[in-house]
Formats: sequence, C-alpha cells, structure tokens
Amino acid sequence: MKKILLLLFISQLSFGQSKIRTFLNERKEKKRQRWATEHVYRTSGLALASQNFQQQVFSQNQFSGIGIGFFSNSLIDRPKNQRGFENSLNLIPSLQSANSLSSSYSATATVGYYFLKKINQNLAVGVAANALIGGRFNGSYDNNAISTEAVIELAPKMRYAKDFKFLKKDYSFNYTLSAAVVGLGLWTPTYTSNFTNIGRGVVLPNKYNHFDSRLMLQLPARKRFTNIRPTIGYGWNAYILNANAEDKIINATHSIYLIANFKQRK
Repeated sequence: MKKILLLLFISQLSFGQSKIRTFLNERKEKKRQRWATEHVYRTSGLALASQNFQQQVFSQNQFSGIGIGFFSNSLIDRPKNQRGFENSLNLIPSLQSANSLSSSYSATATVGYYFLKKINQNLAVGVAANALIGGRFNGSYDNNAISTEAVIELAPKMRYAKDFKFLKKDYSFNYTLSAAVVGLGLWTPTYTSNFTNIGRGVVLPNKYNHFDSRLMLQLPARKRFTNIRPTIGYGWNAYILNANAEDKIINATHSIYLIANFKQRK
C-alpha cells in the first residue's frame, strides 16, 4: 500500500512539474512573439515656453513670461496597444504683470505613465496616470513668497498618428490629448495671510482641470542616421485649481519645440 501511494505521489509530482514547464515555455514563447512584434520609440526635445499665470488667492494680476521647456516620451508600440512614459518641465525665470512691479519665477513639471488601446492603425485611446507639480516664487508676498501645488491624477488620453509623403519625402505627425477627471492634491497657501495654510484632498473636475496636448511633426530621416528624425512641435499644458470657494490658481503654458529628435530604438 505504501509503495502504491509513493508511486502515485511521484506520478503527481512529475505531472505537476510537466505542467509548470509547459506553462513557463508558453509564457516564454508569448514574450518572444511580443518582443518580435513591438517597436520602441523615443522623442525628446527642447522648447521655447510662454506661460500665463494667475493666482487669485494673492492677486487678480495676470503674469506672463518667456522661458525654456523640455519634453521626453518613450513609447512601446504593439499590435493591439501602446504604453509608455512621458514627462515635461517648464522653467520661467521671470513672470511680469502690466499692473504690478513685482516679478514671479515659475517651474512646472509633469511625469506620467499611459496605456492606450488601439482603435485602428492610427488612433489609440486609454488612460494616463500623472503627477503634476507646480511652484512659484514672488518675494513681494513676504511670508507667502512661495506657493506650490502637487496633484496625482487620472486622465483619459488619446493619440493619433499618421504617416504621409510630401515632395517624395516621408513625414509623420502625431497628436496627443489628455484631460484629468480625478486626482489627489496638495497645495499651499490657500489664501492671503502671514502664515502658510495647506489645502489637500480629492480633486474632481468641478475643482480641478488639467489639459495637456501636443502636436509633433517628424521630418524626413537623415541620410547617415536613418533611425533618427528631426522633429518640430507645439504643446499646450493648462490647469485650473480651485484653492477655495472664491479663488483659483490658473496656469497655462504654450511650448514651441525648436530642437527635437525622434529615434526608433527597436
């Protein structure tokens, strides 16, 4: 009886090991097929950035200024979906207002991961998870000289890409748009005072809106570097945060990408 039980145990163990090996081999084959059919692209560029800003908790003045920006995107393109990481940074060394002698300094950064499902060859839609961080410094506001906001958000996202020929040269453009629907935020200060007052909580579309759109035109590939293509583009990043029932933080940045490269890495 013991020998029979031992044989049954050994046979079950062998069967289990065979199933595990089969599962691992199938998973390995799926990864190999996916690796063979996916393409990896990277876009990066410097930009001339123009920002308009108003923080009603301090002043009704609207500030504007010129600075520099940076953008990068890593895209993994598969037969049925796309995913990747995207980030941007804008630095405005001096924001001036026509109604005020004071000057503000601004920095805005966005970092995000996105996953898109392909609708057809050109259009993909999905969702992005982003972290938005904005900050300004204005010495004229004394103890409230520094103001910041940070929001972790979820946003529907779409991407449209199209290749075309012009004068027998290969071009392509892609357009992306996302709009936040919900987030978790932290901002300070929330009203004019001589001390810092922190606001925090879940931010819904009636309290927070963040739109991010970008249009990139890829020019013909260089003769010596066929996997690198110069790219020009335009970006618009704008958000509105209701700091309290009466006042808002409004920030909109326009970016013209003057130096950009599109590289196919795989």
